[in-house]
Amino acid sequence: MAPTLSYTSGKDIACRILSNSFSALPISTQCSEILSLYQLCIAQGFPFNYLFREAVHAVSADIFAHNETNLSDACRLTEAIWGLNFSTAQSLYDMRGYQRFGVEQFYNFLQRQPLSPAFQRRRPIANRKLKIGYLCHHADYNPGNSSGLMIQNVVAAHSLDPESEIYFYCVQWREHKYLDDIKKLGVKAKSLTQELYFNRLDILLDSIRSDELDVIISDLPSPIATWLFKNRVASMQMYLDPGMPHWDFPELDWVLLCNKEYSSGFCIPQKKTISIIIPATTQQDHPQNFVIKTRNYASKPIRFGCISRLIKISNEWIACAQIILRQNQGTKLFIAGPGDAALVTEKLAQEFGDRFTLINEMIDISSHLDKFDVLLDTFPFIGGFSCMEIMSQGIPVVSFLAGEWDYLIRSTRDPNITTNSIDEYIGLSHKLNHDPAFFNQASIDSKLLHDKLTNPEFIANEISSALDHAIYEINHVKHSQRS
Repeated sequence: MAPTLSYTSGKDIACRILSNSFSALPISTQCSEILSLYQLCIAQGFPFNYLFREAVHAVSADIFAHNETNLSDACRLTEAIWGLNFSTAQSLYDMRGYQRFGVEQFYNFLQRQPLSPAFQRRRPIANRKLKIGYLCHHADYNPGNSSGLMIQNVVAAHSLDPESEIYFYCVQWREHKYLDDIKKLGVKAKSLTQELYFNRLDILLDSIRSDELDVIISDLPSPIATWLFKNRVASMQMYLDPGMPHWDFPELDWVLLCNKEYSSGFCIPQKKTISIIIPATTQQDHPQNFVIKTRNYASKPIRFGCISRLIKISNEWIACAQIILRQNQGTKLFIAGPGDAALVTEKLAQEFGDRFTLINEMIDISSHLDKFDVLLDTFPFIGGFSCMEIMSQGIPVVSFLAGEWDYLIRSTRDPNITTNSIDEYIGLSHKLNHDPAFFNQASIDSKLLHDKLTNPEFIANEISSALDHAIYEINHVKHSQRS
């Protein structure tokens, strides 16, 4: 692999990917290097990573079509394309390149591979439990792992359904404590992690098929899930979309749009989608630490916070933050998250000095709750896990309706501190700083709303209703096709 220490930006890496020396490398080396460089640029928070993404898009077709490309190579390349499209996105629609350059080309590659034995569908049996399996890619408690927390919440709630038999598969990364916690729920759990080797896919396929599932649900649009679904491992195959609605191919039967409404910009046909509300939070880890925040007129000025990947922090959000700090003397701003920090440093650190603090990495939110009193959510690409986690501690979250995530905001945020006006977003922040009674009520409402949304019964009803609808629609389509 090329020396990594010489790279300082996505632009440098893009030049490497498009060079003649890179194309002369063996295919396996090219795929491994692309994935390694992706991990490097994310870890270092390089600027111009979108140029790296576009360079990979430019070479991907030739790599997927090359006769030396094997399944493991193709999976590593798809993994990198998926990660690059997600990590460089400032909106849902910035991720669409994954479908075109990743999913479709990987699927075409799989079409040329030897077929696995045909899947034997389970015969319908009256009055038996529905066998439902979940694919979990990140079975760990690492900071920022919202998909792992979301799927754990869903499985915990779904395990209470007496009419379902739940199976759980750790398919990529696993932490022993996470898997132990899943097993305590009484579900049937297996671990066949692929990590980044992708060399045990056939064993994983046989293991899942042996359970004779009615439904399989993936928590991420990964190459692992694409390969499994392409070879079919259940009668009905679904995707619980956590925030990347750009994954579609014939064997994907249904998509549960988590926390969002359907949009024509998604790479998924509307006829096989339904919207549901599934929050991700670790509130069960520290409920004993919760104390409602209260303020009085003698309180110090508010400390505002923003916990987010820095790519989500837009110029519009920064302009609001600048006005809020200028109008509210003595207030402070705490920002934490991975990514290129050049913009926030230039716009905020230089003007506000020690009133501004930045931790340029993923953090354990529960360890930094003492650093801010109000969260200023980003827009147009909003926070997900971080906001729900923070609401669990009674910290108000000021939210902005910018279009893409309005369904989630209206369903999960306090309407009294939610707005579609820039002026009102600034005004609500000002009011939280100057009106203790307003702040205290917002703190209470945030905690109560969080507890309602994370109630297992609420989540169980959401997922069960969505599955009932999906199963009905899938069977209806199959019946119409036979007719």
